[in-house]
Amino acid sequence: GSDQYVVAWQSLRSGNLDIFARYLDGDGVPGSVHMISDTNVHERTPVVACNFTGTDYLIVWEQQFAGTGGTLGLWGRSMTANKELGPPFGIIAPFPSGSRRYGPALVSGHVGYLVSWQHQRDGSPFQDIHGRMIYTNRLHLPCILRQ
Repeated sequence: GSDQYVVAWQSLRSGNLDIFARYLDGDGVPGSVHMISDTNVHERTPVVACNFTGTDYLIVWEQQFAGTGGTLGLWGRSMTANKELGPPFGIIAPFPSGSRRYGPALVSGHVGYLVSWQHQRDGSPFQDIHGRMIYTNRLHLPCILRQ
């Protein structure tokens, strides 16, 4: 059939955590493995969503900043049904004070995606839930979903 799926995972294959993805056809037959993010810092906990038309996918993951012991922010990368990769892009960076942005969740709508994450408050043990709408080539300002 014309169904196609994308799965993503983290692996220590190169000595630090990197993100990989693979297409599966409608019969569950796996395609080739694609490197999604391979940097000298850890990338982890990828999530994937497909757009409403089934033609594009978005992968979002946590990425450490300032080395493998750094605080966490979120990055994303698009994949098309034709197996083309878009460039990686930053979704939200951690504050220099060490607060983290982590635990991504991702859903698609009719024309875009909503990514949400736990947002550690500076100087506080509490977290908020923040989100950001992502459209092709556009990021909207983050919003607080729960405080």
